[in-house]
Order: sequence, then structure tokens, then C-alpha cells
Amino acid sequence: MRRFALLVAVVAAFSSVSLAQVVDAHAPAERVTYFLIDASGSMNERTIANKAELEVSKTLEKIKAINPNAPVSRTYFKAPNRDFCSHPITIANPVPASDSVREFVVSGNNDYTPLGNALASAVTQIGDNPADVFIITDGHQTPDCGLDFCSVARELLPRANLNVQILPVGNDPVTESLATCVDRAKEQDGKEITAEKISDTHSKSKWDEAGLFERWLWLFITMIVCAASGVFGSRDGLRAKDFEHHSGLIQENERVLLTRPENASDLRGQIKTWSAFKEADRQILKWLAWGLLIASLAMTIWLLFCDASINDFELSTARAMGWFVLSSNFSTAFAVLVVTPIIFAFSQNWRRLQAQRTFAFVAGLAAQEEAARLRQEFGDLYKTYLSVRDSVLLTELNSNWTNTKRFGFRSVRPSPEFSQEDLGRLERVKRKLLQVAQGPMLQAEAADTDGIKAAIQRIQLFAPRPLRKSRTVEQMIEAIGETGWFGDKAAEWKALNEAIRLKNVPAIKEALSNLD
Repeated sequence: MRRFALLVAVVAAFSSVSLAQVVDAHAPAERVTYFLIDASGSMNERTIANKAELEVSKTLEKIKAINPNAPVSRTYFKAPNRDFCSHPITIANPVPASDSVREFVVSGNNDYTPLGNALASAVTQIGDNPADVFIITDGHQTPDCGLDFCSVARELLPRANLNVQILPVGNDPVTESLATCVDRAKEQDGKEITAEKISDTHSKSKWDEAGLFERWLWLFITMIVCAASGVFGSRDGLRAKDFEHHSGLIQENERVLLTRPENASDLRGQIKTWSAFKEADRQILKWLAWGLLIASLAMTIWLLFCDASINDFELSTARAMGWFVLSSNFSTAFAVLVVTPIIFAFSQNWRRLQAQRTFAFVAGLAAQEEAARLRQEFGDLYKTYLSVRDSVLLTELNSNWTNTKRFGFRSVRPSPEFSQEDLGRLERVKRKLLQVAQGPMLQAEAADTDGIKAAIQRIQLFAPRPLRKSRTVEQMIEAIGETGWFGDKAAEWKALNEAIRLKNVPAIKEALSNLD
């Protein structure tokens, strides 16, 4: 109910205002004085601002001397940024001259000066009513900020019952040129100014006058930057994917290696191969990205610091269009357009660095585990080598030629041709023969896996076997002779073998004596 009552009150208020306007429309229009006071950054100095107010006060005193209730509008105009350069100026409503007071306070901001917009807005609001317009300014209009003042004056002046005058603050030649524009516009003859013409002129801007390439050069440069960021990000993304893939393969095969030791050789070979992975260069993407980035930087510098003109293309106009968009409501979308691919590029670069670090860690851990496995295998292999080497000493060496069979019996007894001393010397020579069969002793610190495996294979030729636990001395001497392990005693061992073959007891005793 309250909302309905409020709605009725609002409608009634608007109805009364509309009725008053209809009644006032039939009354003769009173001449209004408009003060358009420049409040831009160049007017921020207190001295200049005071001069401007002094000019207003002088004129205002003359008006009040004639009629204190004469309608006066006092408008302070400026543009906080380039976005507002394209906006019309809000003209203050007229008040009695006696009530018109100073409102401008020095702000210290570097605001823009839309002189053309101020004049166009005032003329548009005045319409066909009689009025005096006083423009108080130092004449420093910001380049490319809204409508050009002289162009507006040419389009909208002269008009019946409208007087426009420049009240300069200082003696700047620029202010004099503004006054000249107004004077020349007043001298034009035969021009008919309509409301439609005023509206068209007010909405006209540099954007409408600029060519297609001048309008969108900034967007072209932006797209190049986005493309460069996209290529950089894509390249790093592919590199990160490679590292992540190989890290996963290494970890997966490490897990399988623990559960399937029977495939250890193949799995360890694959892990070693993947750990040595080298990322693809992708030089094409790299140089493409750098080329796009350098091109965008060069074009940006060209746009910002050069003033070239090619046929109908003006670089200064293209620059102005860029600033216009940056200071407009599109600036947020523009920021998102540029920042998004840049963020993508940085995120993919971070992902690639993380994946690279993870791969290095996983590959390093796999290398450590492989080294531990190799040490364990080497230790087990060396133990096998020592075991096989010791087993050689268990081989039985037969010397039947030292025994004789008893007549009619199978039992044997030592031959009377060999004394106990000879037999003792024979046992010592046998032990030396088995020690030679063990081969040179390999030290774990100086040996390698292949060397130990080869030594085991050689020594196993002289170790006892399940079905062959004994050998004759002659067989052992011949087998060792092929290895060259006898060294400088090779002749003595060969002499013993020959004496045994000939069953020459004196020669055998002599050879045993030489070897003992």
C-alpha cells in the first residue's frame, strides 16, 4: 500500500512539472547568461583560477546592476579522463544572478579540456532561446579530447539571439585563435542551423572520421601480443606434457619392478631409457612466438612515437583511437583480452618448470635405486665368486701312480718306490696346483661385473661337480696350462706332467722337489 501511495505521489509531481512547463512554454523566453568556466588541469593554478572568477564577477556585476533576478547559469567543465572526452557537458540550470556564486575549487588533478563539447552542449540546450554565452578559458584544449572547438563554432554559429564570447585568462595566442574561430563563425552568411544539425554535430567525433585501419590498428597489435602469448604458452604446455608423461612412465615401471622381478632386466632398461629423455626442441614454435612478440613491440613503439602518414592513414589518428578505446568503457574488456593469454603463457611456463623439476627428481630417484640394485647385485656376484673359488680347494686330485695293488686283492697300498717324504711333498704340490686353479684373486674395489663373471666361468672349470668330484693330477695340469696361470713355473709343471705320463719315478720325485 505504501509503495502504491509513493507511486501516486511521484506521478503527481511529474504531472505538475509537465503542466508548469506547458504554461511556461507560451510565455516569452527571458535572455539567459551562460558562463562556461574551464576547470581543467591547466586552470588548476590558483592565480589562473582567480583570474577566471574575476572575469565572471565583472560580467555578473553588470548583469545584477540591470536586473538582480536575471537568469544566470554557471558551468565548470572538464573531463577527468579520455573516456569523458566523448561525453556531452552537463549545463547547470539558470538561477537568479544574485544567487550565482563561485563553485570551482582548485583540485590539483590533471584533467582534460573538452572545449568543443562545452560549446556544443550549451548551444544544444539553449536551442532557439535568446542567450549570451561567455567561455572563460586559458585556451589550452587537450588534443583529441572530444569535438574540435573551431569545428563546432563553424557548424553551430551564427544563430539568432545567441551571442558567444571568449573571455581569455592570460595572453596566450591559443586563446586568441579560439576567439578568431568564433568571430569568423559569426560572419558566415546563409547558414540555417536546425536542431537535427546540432545533434549530428554534437555526436560527431574523431572515431567517425577515422579510417578502418586507423580505428583498429591497436586491436591488430593486441591480437599479435595475444598470439605470441598463446604460442609461448602452447610450447611450454607441450614441453610440460612430455616431462609429465615420462615421469609417469618411470614411476609406473618402478612399481612394476617391485612386483615382477622376473622382468627386471627389461623394466630396468626401459627406466634407463626414459630417464635419459631429452625434450623436443620445437624451434618453429619458439621462433614464431619471439617473432610475434618482437613485431608487436616494434609496432607499439611505431604507434606511440612516430607521426607518419601513408595515403589516407594517419598514425596520430590511429594513436588517438587507441587512447580513446583505452579510456572508454571497453578498457576492461581490452584488459581481459590481453591479460588472459599472458596469464595462460605464464601458467604454462610455471607448469613446465614444475614438470621439469618433477622429472629431474623422479629420474634422479630412479638412478639412485638403480645404483643401489647394481651394488646389491655386484655384492651377490662377488660372494658367488668367492664361493666358487673356495670350492676349487675341495676338488680331489688322484695320483694312482703312487699306489700298487696287492696280489689277489683289490686293496691298494703305497708304492715302496715313494717314501713318506715323497708322499708329503706330493700333497703339498697338489694343494699348490689347486691354488693355481683358483686363478688370481680379484679385489672387489678394482673389479667390475663383467670381469667377475668371466672369472667365475673360468674357475668353475676346475671346481668339483656333482658327477665329477675328482680329477687326476695330469688332467688338472693340462687344463690349467691352457689358461697360462702357471706363470714362470710353467716348465716345472710341464716336466711333472711328462714324468707322470712316462711313469718315470725318479723324474716325478725330482719335479715334486722342484715344485715344493
